[in-house]
Amino acid sequence: MGNTTQSALEAALEGSAADLVVADLEDTVAGARKHEVRELLRQTFEERRSDPGRRPLFVRPNPLDTAIGLADLAVLAEAGVDGLVVPKATPEVLGTAFAAGVIRLVALIETAEGVERATESAACPGVELIELGAMDLALDIHTEAKVGGQDLIYTRSRLVMASRAAGLPGPIDAIFPNVDDGDGYLRAAAIGRELGFGGMPCLTEDQVALANDFFTPTDEEVARARLVVDSYDAAVAKGEGVVEVDGTMVERPTAERARNLLQEAGVAG
Repeated sequence: MGNTTQSALEAALEGSAADLVVADLEDTVAGARKHEVRELLRQTFEERRSDPGRRPLFVRPNPLDTAIGLADLAVLAEAGVDGLVVPKATPEVLGTAFAAGVIRLVALIETAEGVERATESAACPGVELIELGAMDLALDIHTEAKVGGQDLIYTRSRLVMASRAAGLPGPIDAIFPNVDDGDGYLRAAAIGRELGFGGMPCLTEDQVALANDFFTPTDEEVARARLVVDSYDAAVAKGEGVVEVDGTMVERPTAERARNLLQEAGVAG
């Protein structure tokens, strides 16, 4: 983490509109500099420890089944890291992170084993979210992570089911690497949302703005959800289990989806 990267991290912590800031120790740091970056992150956490209003900062370490990953974990846990995005996540490596004292975890699923054991991983102590690591997974299963492709449809559906079965929010989709293609980012986000994903990572503030706009319910969606909920609740109060709203029959599942949307929008449902 040279001065440029340090400045970017400080800027993200102070001014980014992202829901969560994640510092990467894995793919974006060359091997010769991993110790240097790890130490700078340690200093960052120790300096921020006394600030009760600090913004959470998560770190993606190197894989925790490697010596360098375990070295990352030891330093970060001692320094008081807010949470980890655990690469190559399986129940075992997630357990290693939690046992070290890191109690907020994002399970990054990027191997065939990780996909098949996603239900176990989602239920591990400390796991708050599942995230798809499409590029490494595509490498592992000898395919390509194409936006809109069919190669990872099973994986995406599997991660949604694992997340929901464990009571977690919808998982986080894979990164969209072309930072200059906003339309492509939104197309990828639409595919993920249709399958049940709850968000996408962002590499730039432009992507943050796109994600926040896309995944935040619009005023029209909120108004429609409010109408559905109010109409259904009024029908239930009269002893009826179904109600017509603008020509559409609304039953409990439809009303509950509308109620969930109001909760996501921060509106009492």
